[in-house]
Amino acid sequence: MKKTLACLAALLAFVPLGFGSTQLHPGSLDPNFGQGGRVVTQVGEASGEDYTYANAVAIQRDGRIIAAGAAFTKQKPPPPQGAFGLARYRPGGSLDRSFGKHGKVTTPLPTSIPEECCAEWPHVNVLAIQRDGKVLAGGFSSGATLVRYTRRGDLDRGFGTGGKVTAAVGPVYGMALQPDGKIVVAGLGFTVARYNADGSLDHSFGSGGVVTTSLGGPQQGADAVAVQRDGKIVVAGWREAPDYSDNETALARFNPDGSLDTSFGNGGKVINAADYRGAEPWPRTILLRPDGKIVFVGYYTAQYRPDGSLDTTFGTGGVANRVIGASAVLQRDGKIVTVPCGQCGDGWKLRRYKVDGSPDPSFAAAPWRKFYPRAVGLQPDGKIVATGSVDDKFAQARYLSGKERCIVPEVVGKRLAKAKHAIRSAYCSVGRITRAFSSRVAKGRVISQRPKARKRRPFGAKVKLVLSKGASAASRTHP
Repeated sequence: MKKTLACLAALLAFVPLGFGSTQLHPGSLDPNFGQGGRVVTQVGEASGEDYTYANAVAIQRDGRIIAAGAAFTKQKPPPPQGAFGLARYRPGGSLDRSFGKHGKVTTPLPTSIPEECCAEWPHVNVLAIQRDGKVLAGGFSSGATLVRYTRRGDLDRGFGTGGKVTAAVGPVYGMALQPDGKIVVAGLGFTVARYNADGSLDHSFGSGGVVTTSLGGPQQGADAVAVQRDGKIVVAGWREAPDYSDNETALARFNPDGSLDTSFGNGGKVINAADYRGAEPWPRTILLRPDGKIVFVGYYTAQYRPDGSLDTTFGTGGVANRVIGASAVLQRDGKIVTVPCGQCGDGWKLRRYKVDGSPDPSFAAAPWRKFYPRAVGLQPDGKIVATGSVDDKFAQARYLSGKERCIVPEVVGKRLAKAKHAIRSAYCSVGRITRAFSSRVAKGRVISQRPKARKRRPFGAKVKLVLSKGASAASRTHP
């Protein structure tokens, strides 16, 4: 009998238990952020409608995340009022309570039609962080459209009037900061304005600080702006076609003094180079590559050479895709991450494209039901943050880029659930799990692991585990 038990123990010494149910890959939600990579925050008061959402995101140098958008406040007496809403998060996803009130700020602003929804409610479109840590929010209201906050979330009284400026461009759709601290904004009528650091118009730019450029159509507007290293300003927008048939995309580049840069396109302008027309062709983001090339992200993604001609090495004839992009960031390796339109309903998908514009098959964004992303940011360590809304609340999701390193954790002696959590938190994956009898390690705990702790491995590397089944029946028959 003892011999039989010994043989049985030998046969069952190693029983495969399987693999981890999920393995990390580029696009996985970051297990070290919020709850499984997600954070949901009520900013302002619950409206019962979808009035609250994050529309812009900016990342501080220390990795803290600021999200901004629309918030809802209840006045006494009514009617209710819309507000610029902001929230700041620590790198791990918890609210930064040193900012505003418990990590959140609401700035009520004039609402043109308070009983109606959405476009007429104050909201932030763009967000930027100055070198001194102050926060600039540009957007829409029937009053101020540019607001600056201190590092602690208070209105910066040294900017404009009590921290607020009614921008010359109307609603602010595009905003960029110059190295000298000046602020460039773009908006209705393809109007561009430049402000000094104190919120006053910079009279060395255009006419009194403002430039309006005719694109030759009945209507026009600017939606994105970026400042090149040489100080030239690239603006992307749209115009209504001269025959009123549809809208077309447009780019323009200005010299630092606000004059058109005639070395770009046709007299400083590029109109509908990608031959795309639509009801809403508007650009959302301009990305500048180190070699001077310009990436245009909107209802399609296109890349232009420094002279304004389409870069035919990118995508097909300079156009990579016809998928809506609401926001985009440029990774250090040149890849482009885009967030599609956050108002277009379910089925969205965060996408990544290679330098040549082709889809990156290694990247598969983890889904999040009811999440409507509207903007994307890049943390200093390369992790990707998408911001938007879930059920009338601010929502943030953080994704892994694939550039993270797996530093194998020590899991020997841990229970399986804790071992799996430690492995995923170290950006490794759970490999094959086998079970073995052990008289030294309690049942359900890890006996051994491969690789050993503190080994450095590529992102998502598998860690194999041997899990204890407890003492064998044969060993229990002997004292």
